[in-house]
Amino acid sequence: MGKTIDALEKAGGNKTKAALDLKMSRTTFRRHLNKELVGIDPDGVIPQTADVQIGVLTQTIKRLQRELYNREKDSIEAGEVRQYILELGEHASREPAWVNDRRVAKYRHGIPALMLSDLHYGEVVKADEVFFVNEYDSAIAEKRIRDTVDTAIGLTHEVLREPQFPGVVLVLGGDNINGMIHEELTVGSDKRLMDQILGIADILHGVVLKLHKQFGRVFIPGVPGNHGRATFKTWTKFTAATNADWLVYQLLERFCAAQVARGEVVFMCPPARDVTFKVAGRGYRLSHGDQFRGGDGIIGPIGPITRGDQKKRTMAMSLPHDREEYDTLLVGHFHKLLMTPRLIMNGCTKGFDEYSLANNFGFEVPQQALWMTHEKYGINHYMPVLCDEPGVGIESPAWVEWKEQREVTTADMIARTMEWVGNETRDNGRSIS
Repeated sequence: MGKTIDALEKAGGNKTKAALDLKMSRTTFRRHLNKELVGIDPDGVIPQTADVQIGVLTQTIKRLQRELYNREKDSIEAGEVRQYILELGEHASREPAWVNDRRVAKYRHGIPALMLSDLHYGEVVKADEVFFVNEYDSAIAEKRIRDTVDTAIGLTHEVLREPQFPGVVLVLGGDNINGMIHEELTVGSDKRLMDQILGIADILHGVVLKLHKQFGRVFIPGVPGNHGRATFKTWTKFTAATNADWLVYQLLERFCAAQVARGEVVFMCPPARDVTFKVAGRGYRLSHGDQFRGGDGIIGPIGPITRGDQKKRTMAMSLPHDREEYDTLLVGHFHKLLMTPRLIMNGCTKGFDEYSLANNFGFEVPQQALWMTHEKYGINHYMPVLCDEPGVGIESPAWVEWKEQREVTTADMIARTMEWVGNETRDNGRSIS
Protein backbone atom coordinates (compact mmCIF):
# COMPACT_ATOMS: atom_id res chain seq x y z
CA MET A 1 0.00 0.00 0.00
CA GLY A 2 0.99 3.70 -0.22
CA LYS A 3 2.33 5.76 2.62
CA THR A 4 -0.94 7.66 3.16
CA ILE A 5 -2.93 4.44 3.44
CA ASP A 6 -0.33 2.98 5.83
CA ALA A 7 -0.44 6.14 7.93
CA LEU A 8 -4.24 6.04 7.99
CA GLU A 9 -4.20 2.44 9.21
CA LYS A 10 -1.66 3.26 11.95
CA ALA A 11 -3.82 6.19 13.04
CA GLY A 12 -6.85 3.92 13.37
CA GLY A 13 -8.68 5.63 10.51
CA ASN A 14 -8.20 9.17 11.94
CA LYS A 15 -7.30 11.30 8.90
CA THR A 16 -6.28 14.34 10.98
CA LYS A 17 -3.78 12.29 13.06
CA ALA A 18 -2.47 10.53 9.93
CA ALA A 19 -1.92 13.89 8.22
CA LEU A 20 -0.02 15.20 11.27
CA ASP A 21 2.15 12.07 11.33
CA LEU A 22 3.11 12.69 7.69
CA LYS A 23 3.54 16.44 8.31
CA MET A 24 0.87 17.27 5.73
CA SER A 25 -2.19 19.44 5.77
CA ARG A 26 -5.47 17.55 5.88
CA THR A 27 -6.29 18.72 2.33
CA THR A 28 -2.94 17.52 0.96
CA PHE A 29 -3.34 14.22 2.81
CA ARG A 30 -6.78 13.62 1.28
CA ARG A 31 -5.48 14.41 -2.21
CA HIS A 32 -2.63 11.89 -1.88
CA LEU A 33 -4.99 9.34 -0.35
CA ASN A 34 -7.43 9.60 -3.25
CA LYS A 35 -4.62 9.09 -5.77
CA GLU A 36 -3.47 5.93 -3.99
CA LEU A 37 -7.00 4.60 -3.69
CA VAL A 38 -7.53 4.89 -7.47
CA GLY A 39 -4.55 2.58 -8.10
CA ILE A 40 -5.79 -0.23 -5.82
CA ASP A 41 -6.98 -3.38 -7.59
CA PRO A 42 -10.57 -3.91 -6.41
CA ASP A 43 -10.14 -7.66 -6.87
CA GLY A 44 -7.08 -7.67 -4.59
CA VAL A 45 -6.78 -7.39 -0.83
CA ILE A 46 -8.65 -4.38 0.60
CA PRO A 47 -7.26 -2.97 3.89
CA GLN A 48 -9.33 -3.68 6.94
CA THR A 49 -9.71 -0.06 8.07
CA ALA A 50 -13.30 0.99 7.40
CA ASP A 51 -12.42 4.40 5.93
CA VAL A 52 -9.95 2.84 3.53
CA GLN A 53 -12.45 0.17 2.52
CA ILE A 54 -15.08 2.80 1.81
CA GLY A 55 -12.60 4.90 -0.16
CA VAL A 56 -11.47 1.98 -2.32
CA LEU A 57 -15.01 0.83 -3.05
CA THR A 58 -16.19 4.38 -3.77
CA GLN A 59 -13.44 4.92 -6.33
CA THR A 60 -14.15 1.53 -7.89
CA ILE A 61 -17.88 2.27 -8.19
CA LYS A 62 -17.18 5.64 -9.81
CA ARG A 63 -14.84 4.05 -12.35
CA LEU A 64 -17.32 1.32 -13.23
CA GLN A 65 -20.13 3.86 -13.54
CA ARG A 66 -18.06 5.87 -16.01
CA GLU A 67 -17.25 2.79 -18.10
CA LEU A 68 -20.87 1.63 -18.05
CA TYR A 69 -22.13 5.08 -19.02
CA ASN A 70 -19.76 5.32 -21.97
CA ARG A 71 -20.60 1.83 -23.23
CA GLU A 72 -24.34 2.20 -22.79
CA LYS A 73 -24.39 5.63 -24.41
CA ASP A 74 -22.59 4.35 -27.48
CA SER A 75 -24.86 1.29 -27.66
CA ILE A 76 -28.06 3.24 -27.06
CA GLU A 77 -27.26 5.85 -29.69
CA ALA A 78 -26.72 3.26 -32.42
CA GLY A 79 -29.33 0.84 -31.09
CA GLU A 80 -32.08 3.43 -30.92
CA VAL A 81 -31.50 4.43 -34.53
CA ARG A 82 -31.97 0.82 -35.61
CA GLN A 83 -34.84 -0.05 -33.26
CA TYR A 84 -37.00 3.06 -33.10
CA ILE A 85 -36.21 4.95 -36.30
CA LEU A 86 -35.48 2.18 -38.82
CA GLU A 87 -37.44 -0.57 -37.05
CA LEU A 88 -34.57 -3.07 -37.34
CA GLY A 89 -33.57 -5.81 -34.94
CA GLU A 90 -30.21 -6.48 -33.31
CA HIS A 91 -27.01 -6.57 -35.35
CA ALA A 92 -25.94 -9.89 -36.78
CA SER A 93 -22.93 -11.06 -34.79
CA ARG A 94 -22.02 -14.07 -36.94
CA GLU A 95 -21.79 -15.03 -40.59
CA PRO A 96 -24.60 -17.08 -42.18
CA ALA A 97 -23.99 -20.83 -42.18
CA TRP A 98 -23.40 -21.13 -45.93
CA VAL A 99 -20.31 -18.89 -45.74
CA ASN A 100 -18.27 -21.42 -43.74
CA ASP A 101 -20.06 -24.78 -43.93
CA ARG A 102 -19.61 -26.45 -47.29
CA ARG A 103 -22.22 -29.04 -46.35
CA VAL A 104 -24.90 -26.33 -46.41
CA ALA A 105 -24.15 -25.26 -49.99
CA LYS A 106 -21.68 -26.73 -52.47
CA TYR A 107 -19.16 -24.70 -54.41
CA ARG A 108 -16.48 -25.46 -56.96
CA HIS A 109 -13.90 -22.66 -57.23
CA GLY A 110 -14.53 -21.01 -53.88
CA ILE A 111 -16.73 -18.30 -52.39
CA PRO A 112 -16.46 -15.00 -54.28
CA ALA A 113 -16.03 -11.71 -52.42
CA LEU A 114 -16.40 -8.30 -54.05
CA MET A 115 -15.15 -5.27 -52.14
CA LEU A 116 -16.71 -1.87 -52.76
CA SER A 117 -15.05 1.06 -51.03
CA ASP A 118 -14.03 4.66 -51.61
CA LEU A 119 -16.95 5.33 -53.91
CA HIS A 120 -17.00 9.06 -53.04
CA TYR A 121 -20.49 9.51 -54.41
CA GLY A 122 -21.18 13.20 -54.99
CA GLU A 123 -17.57 14.26 -55.56
CA VAL A 124 -16.60 16.06 -58.76
CA VAL A 125 -13.26 15.60 -60.54
CA LYS A 126 -12.79 17.96 -63.49
CA ALA A 127 -10.92 16.52 -66.46
CA ASP A 128 -9.09 19.76 -67.26
CA GLU A 129 -7.56 19.76 -63.75
CA VAL A 130 -6.05 16.25 -64.07
CA PHE A 131 -4.52 16.27 -67.57
CA PHE A 132 -7.77 14.87 -69.04
CA VAL A 133 -7.00 11.39 -67.73
CA ASN A 134 -10.13 11.16 -65.57
CA GLU A 135 -13.40 12.84 -64.69
CA TYR A 136 -15.96 12.05 -62.03
CA ASP A 137 -19.35 13.10 -60.76
CA SER A 138 -22.40 11.42 -59.28
CA ALA A 139 -23.65 10.14 -62.65
CA ILE A 140 -20.23 8.64 -63.49
CA ALA A 141 -20.07 7.14 -60.00
CA GLU A 142 -23.40 5.41 -60.53
CA LYS A 143 -22.28 4.00 -63.87
CA ARG A 144 -18.90 2.81 -62.58
CA ILE A 145 -20.41 1.05 -59.56
CA ARG A 146 -22.88 -0.80 -61.74
CA ASP A 147 -20.24 -1.62 -64.36
CA THR A 148 -18.07 -3.01 -61.54
CA VAL A 149 -20.84 -5.35 -60.43
CA ASP A 150 -21.61 -6.45 -63.98
CA THR A 151 -17.92 -7.14 -64.64
CA ALA A 152 -17.60 -9.09 -61.38
CA ILE A 153 -20.58 -11.25 -62.37
CA GLY A 154 -18.99 -11.79 -65.78
CA LEU A 155 -15.64 -12.80 -64.28
CA THR A 156 -17.22 -15.33 -61.93
CA HIS A 157 -19.73 -16.81 -64.35
CA GLU A 158 -18.13 -16.51 -67.79
CA VAL A 159 -14.38 -16.71 -67.24
CA LEU A 160 -14.39 -19.54 -64.70
CA ARG A 161 -15.33 -22.99 -65.96
CA GLU A 162 -18.53 -24.55 -64.61
CA PRO A 163 -19.18 -21.94 -61.90
CA GLN A 164 -20.98 -23.10 -58.78
CA PHE A 165 -21.28 -20.77 -55.79
CA PRO A 166 -23.30 -20.90 -52.55
CA GLY A 167 -23.59 -17.12 -52.55
CA VAL A 168 -21.42 -14.00 -52.65
CA VAL A 169 -19.77 -11.78 -50.04
CA LEU A 170 -20.18 -8.04 -50.61
CA VAL A 171 -17.59 -6.20 -48.52
CA LEU A 172 -18.44 -2.54 -47.90
CA GLY A 173 -15.29 -0.72 -46.83
CA GLY A 174 -16.56 2.81 -46.27
CA ASP A 175 -16.19 6.26 -47.83
CA ASN A 176 -19.38 5.70 -49.77
CA ILE A 177 -20.00 9.43 -50.04
CA ASN A 178 -17.89 12.53 -50.59
CA GLY A 179 -19.09 14.08 -47.33
CA MET A 180 -18.40 17.52 -45.93
CA ILE A 181 -15.27 17.02 -43.83
CA HIS A 182 -13.30 19.70 -45.69
CA GLU A 183 -14.38 22.97 -47.24
CA GLU A 184 -13.09 22.02 -50.69
CA LEU A 185 -15.12 18.79 -50.62
CA THR A 186 -18.27 20.78 -49.90
CA VAL A 187 -17.53 23.10 -52.81
CA GLY A 188 -16.39 20.24 -55.06
CA SER A 189 -19.62 18.24 -54.85
CA ASP A 190 -22.56 18.09 -57.19
CA LYS A 191 -24.92 16.89 -54.44
CA ARG A 192 -25.54 18.04 -50.90
CA LEU A 193 -25.00 15.69 -47.97
CA MET A 194 -28.56 14.30 -47.67
CA ASP A 195 -28.72 13.77 -51.43
CA GLN A 196 -25.42 11.89 -51.28
CA ILE A 197 -26.72 9.57 -48.54
CA LEU A 198 -30.01 8.81 -50.28
CA GLY A 199 -28.38 8.48 -53.68
CA ILE A 200 -25.68 6.01 -52.68
CA ALA A 201 -28.16 4.02 -50.59
CA ASP A 202 -30.33 3.57 -53.66
CA ILE A 203 -27.36 2.59 -55.86
CA LEU A 204 -26.08 0.05 -53.32
CA HIS A 205 -29.60 -1.29 -52.93
CA GLY A 206 -29.54 -2.07 -56.62
CA VAL A 207 -26.12 -3.72 -56.19
CA VAL A 208 -27.46 -6.02 -53.46
CA LEU A 209 -30.51 -6.93 -55.53
CA LYS A 210 -28.40 -7.65 -58.61
CA LEU A 211 -26.02 -9.90 -56.67
CA HIS A 212 -28.94 -11.60 -54.93
CA LYS A 213 -30.57 -12.31 -58.28
CA GLN A 214 -27.32 -13.79 -59.67
CA PHE A 215 -25.94 -15.68 -56.64
CA GLY A 216 -29.06 -16.38 -54.55
CA ARG A 217 -27.44 -15.39 -51.22
CA VAL A 218 -25.49 -12.28 -50.17
CA PHE A 219 -23.46 -11.75 -47.00
CA ILE A 220 -22.59 -8.09 -46.34
CA PRO A 221 -19.99 -7.06 -43.74
CA GLY A 222 -19.40 -3.31 -43.56
CA VAL A 223 -17.51 -0.58 -41.71
CA PRO A 224 -17.66 3.22 -41.92
CA GLY A 225 -14.95 5.28 -43.58
CA ASN A 226 -13.73 8.75 -42.73
CA HIS A 227 -15.46 10.89 -45.38
CA GLY A 228 -18.92 10.23 -43.96
CA ARG A 229 -18.12 11.48 -40.47
CA ALA A 230 -20.07 14.35 -38.95
CA THR A 231 -17.19 15.42 -36.68
CA PHE A 232 -14.04 17.45 -37.33
CA LYS A 233 -11.93 14.37 -36.63
CA THR A 234 -12.97 10.73 -36.42
CA TRP A 235 -14.09 9.94 -32.88
CA THR A 236 -13.03 6.78 -31.11
CA LYS A 237 -16.41 6.78 -29.36
CA PHE A 238 -19.71 6.95 -31.24
CA THR A 239 -17.84 6.21 -34.49
CA ALA A 240 -20.89 4.71 -36.17
CA ALA A 241 -23.48 7.08 -34.71
CA THR A 242 -21.55 10.06 -36.14
CA ASN A 243 -20.92 8.60 -39.60
CA ALA A 244 -23.18 8.65 -42.65
CA ASP A 245 -21.72 5.37 -43.96
CA TRP A 246 -23.25 3.46 -41.04
CA LEU A 247 -26.61 5.12 -41.73
CA VAL A 248 -26.38 4.00 -45.36
CA TYR A 249 -25.88 0.39 -44.22
CA GLN A 250 -28.95 0.57 -41.97
CA LEU A 251 -31.03 2.00 -44.82
CA LEU A 252 -29.83 -0.85 -47.04
CA GLU A 253 -30.91 -3.40 -44.48
CA ARG A 254 -34.34 -1.84 -44.32
CA PHE A 255 -34.62 -1.64 -48.12
CA CYS A 256 -33.80 -5.37 -48.29
CA ALA A 257 -36.26 -6.32 -45.53
CA ALA A 258 -37.92 -9.07 -47.60
CA GLN A 259 -34.62 -10.80 -48.44
CA VAL A 260 -33.32 -10.37 -44.89
CA ALA A 261 -36.48 -11.94 -43.48
CA ARG A 262 -35.96 -14.98 -45.71
CA GLY A 263 -32.30 -15.26 -44.66
CA GLU A 264 -31.09 -14.69 -48.22
CA VAL A 265 -29.32 -11.43 -47.39
CA VAL A 266 -27.41 -11.03 -44.12
CA PHE A 267 -25.83 -7.77 -42.94
CA MET A 268 -22.92 -7.67 -40.48
CA CYS A 269 -22.41 -3.93 -40.03
CA PRO A 270 -21.97 -3.30 -36.29
CA PRO A 271 -21.46 0.18 -34.80
CA ALA A 272 -17.69 -0.28 -34.79
CA ARG A 273 -14.61 0.73 -36.79
CA ASP A 274 -13.53 -2.87 -37.47
CA VAL A 275 -15.40 -6.11 -38.06
CA THR A 276 -13.96 -9.64 -38.08
CA PHE A 277 -15.60 -12.47 -40.03
CA LYS A 278 -14.77 -15.79 -41.67
CA VAL A 279 -15.28 -17.03 -45.21
CA ALA A 280 -14.64 -20.71 -45.95
CA GLY A 281 -12.88 -20.90 -42.60
CA ARG A 282 -10.46 -18.05 -43.39
CA GLY A 283 -10.45 -15.11 -41.00
CA TYR A 284 -10.82 -11.58 -42.37
CA ARG A 285 -10.53 -8.27 -40.53
CA LEU A 286 -12.23 -5.36 -42.31
CA SER A 287 -11.07 -1.84 -41.44
CA HIS A 288 -11.41 1.26 -43.58
CA GLY A 289 -7.72 2.11 -43.27
CA ASP A 290 -7.75 5.69 -41.98
CA GLN A 291 -6.19 4.46 -38.72
CA PHE A 292 -2.90 3.96 -40.59
CA ARG A 293 -0.93 7.16 -41.12
CA GLY A 294 2.40 7.89 -42.73
CA GLY A 295 4.14 6.42 -45.75
CA ASP A 296 6.43 7.97 -48.34
CA GLY A 297 6.89 8.34 -52.05
CA ILE A 298 8.78 5.07 -52.41
CA ILE A 299 6.80 2.43 -50.55
CA GLY A 300 3.57 4.44 -50.34
CA PRO A 301 1.14 3.23 -47.68
CA ILE A 302 2.69 -0.25 -47.31
CA GLY A 303 4.82 0.78 -44.32
CA PRO A 304 2.06 2.20 -42.08
CA ILE A 305 -0.40 -0.53 -43.08
CA THR A 306 2.11 -3.27 -42.28
CA ARG A 307 2.87 -1.74 -38.88
CA GLY A 308 -0.83 -1.23 -38.16
CA ASP A 309 -1.65 -4.76 -39.29
CA GLN A 310 0.93 -6.19 -36.90
CA LYS A 311 -0.51 -4.14 -34.02
CA LYS A 312 -4.03 -5.38 -34.81
CA ARG A 313 -2.86 -9.00 -34.89
CA THR A 314 -1.01 -8.60 -31.60
CA MET A 315 -4.03 -6.98 -29.98
CA ALA A 316 -6.32 -9.75 -31.28
CA MET A 317 -4.06 -12.44 -29.80
CA SER A 318 -4.00 -10.65 -26.44
CA LEU A 319 -7.78 -10.80 -26.05
CA PRO A 320 -9.30 -13.46 -23.75
CA HIS A 321 -11.00 -15.09 -26.77
CA ASP A 322 -9.87 -15.83 -30.32
CA ARG A 323 -12.87 -14.43 -32.20
CA GLU A 324 -10.95 -11.38 -33.44
CA GLU A 325 -7.92 -13.21 -34.82
CA TYR A 326 -7.66 -13.18 -38.59
CA ASP A 327 -5.61 -14.26 -41.60
CA THR A 328 -6.18 -11.40 -44.06
CA LEU A 329 -6.60 -7.67 -43.45
CA LEU A 330 -9.00 -5.79 -45.76
CA VAL A 331 -8.59 -2.02 -46.11
CA GLY A 332 -9.52 0.79 -48.46
CA HIS A 333 -8.77 4.49 -47.96
CA PHE A 334 -5.52 4.65 -49.94
CA HIS A 335 -7.07 4.28 -53.42
CA LYS A 336 -4.44 1.75 -54.46
CA LEU A 337 -5.23 -1.87 -55.32
CA LEU A 338 -2.99 -4.53 -53.80
CA MET A 339 -3.97 -8.17 -53.30
CA THR A 340 -1.89 -10.63 -51.25
CA PRO A 341 -2.80 -13.51 -48.91
CA ARG A 342 -2.05 -11.32 -45.88
CA LEU A 343 -3.39 -7.96 -47.11
CA ILE A 344 -6.01 -6.84 -49.60
CA MET A 345 -5.95 -3.08 -50.15
CA ASN A 346 -8.79 -1.86 -52.33
CA GLY A 347 -8.77 0.68 -55.13
CA CYS A 348 -11.47 3.28 -55.69
CA THR A 349 -14.16 4.08 -58.23
CA LYS A 350 -13.23 7.77 -58.32
CA GLY A 351 -9.79 7.24 -59.84
CA PHE A 352 -7.05 9.83 -60.32
CA ASP A 353 -8.04 13.22 -58.90
CA GLU A 354 -6.71 16.67 -58.05
CA TYR A 355 -5.38 15.48 -54.69
CA SER A 356 -3.39 12.70 -56.39
CA LEU A 357 -1.95 15.19 -58.86
CA ALA A 358 -1.05 17.74 -56.18
CA ASN A 359 0.82 15.08 -54.18
CA ASN A 360 2.41 13.46 -57.24
CA PHE A 361 0.81 10.07 -56.63
CA GLY A 362 1.05 7.52 -59.41
CA PHE A 363 -1.84 7.12 -61.83
CA GLU A 364 -4.15 4.16 -61.28
CA VAL A 365 -7.30 3.26 -63.14
CA PRO A 366 -10.56 3.02 -61.14
CA GLN A 367 -10.77 -0.58 -59.93
CA GLN A 368 -12.08 -2.74 -57.10
CA ALA A 369 -11.02 -6.06 -55.58
CA LEU A 370 -12.63 -9.43 -56.33
CA TRP A 371 -11.27 -12.71 -54.98
CA MET A 372 -12.23 -16.29 -54.16
CA THR A 373 -11.78 -18.10 -50.84
CA HIS A 374 -11.58 -21.90 -50.75
CA GLU A 375 -11.67 -23.93 -47.53
CA LYS A 376 -8.69 -26.02 -48.67
CA TYR A 377 -6.63 -23.65 -50.83
CA GLY A 378 -7.33 -20.33 -49.13
CA ILE A 379 -7.46 -17.33 -51.49
CA ASN A 380 -7.00 -19.05 -54.84
CA HIS A 381 -8.20 -16.37 -57.29
CA TYR A 382 -7.31 -12.66 -57.40
CA MET A 383 -9.36 -10.73 -59.94
CA PRO A 384 -9.07 -6.92 -60.15
CA VAL A 385 -12.31 -5.47 -61.51
CA LEU A 386 -12.04 -2.44 -63.77
CA CYS A 387 -14.75 0.13 -63.09
CA ASP A 388 -14.54 1.52 -66.64
CA GLU A 389 -14.17 -0.01 -70.05
CA PRO A 390 -10.41 -0.30 -70.72
CA GLY A 391 -8.91 2.11 -73.22
CA VAL A 392 -11.66 4.69 -72.99
CA GLY A 393 -10.02 8.11 -72.73
CA ILE A 394 -11.37 11.59 -72.21
CA GLU A 395 -11.30 14.03 -75.11
CA SER A 396 -10.47 17.68 -74.65
CA PRO A 397 -13.66 19.75 -74.91
CA ALA A 398 -14.47 21.87 -77.89
CA TRP A 399 -13.88 25.63 -77.73
CA VAL A 400 -17.59 26.15 -77.13
CA GLU A 401 -19.77 23.41 -75.68
CA TRP A 402 -23.32 23.46 -74.36
CA LYS A 403 -24.87 20.69 -72.30
CA GLU A 404 -28.49 20.73 -71.32
CA GLN A 405 -28.77 20.03 -67.59
CA ARG A 406 -31.75 18.55 -65.78
CA GLU A 407 -31.87 17.78 -62.08
CA VAL A 408 -32.01 14.06 -61.37
CA THR A 409 -34.79 13.27 -58.91
CA THR A 410 -35.08 10.36 -56.49
CA ALA A 411 -37.76 8.87 -58.74
CA ASP A 412 -35.31 8.95 -61.66
CA MET A 413 -32.68 7.10 -59.63
CA ILE A 414 -35.10 4.43 -58.43
CA ALA A 415 -36.33 3.92 -61.99
CA ARG A 416 -32.75 3.46 -63.23
CA THR A 417 -32.05 1.02 -60.41
CA MET A 418 -35.11 -1.06 -61.25
CA GLU A 419 -34.18 -1.10 -64.94
CA TRP A 420 -30.60 -2.20 -64.15
CA VAL A 421 -31.65 -4.95 -61.73
CA GLY A 422 -34.17 -6.23 -64.24
CA ASN A 423 -37.21 -6.59 -61.97
CA GLU A 424 -40.36 -4.55 -61.67
CA THR A 425 -42.29 -6.07 -58.76
CA ARG A 426 -41.59 -4.85 -55.23
CA ASP A 427 -42.31 -5.96 -51.68
CA ASN A 428 -43.01 -3.50 -48.87
CA GLY A 429 -42.81 -0.59 -51.29
CA ARG A 430 -39.05 -0.98 -51.78
CA SER A 431 -37.55 -4.45 -51.64
CA ILE A 432 -37.62 -6.67 -54.69
CA SER A 433 -38.36 -10.35 -54.24
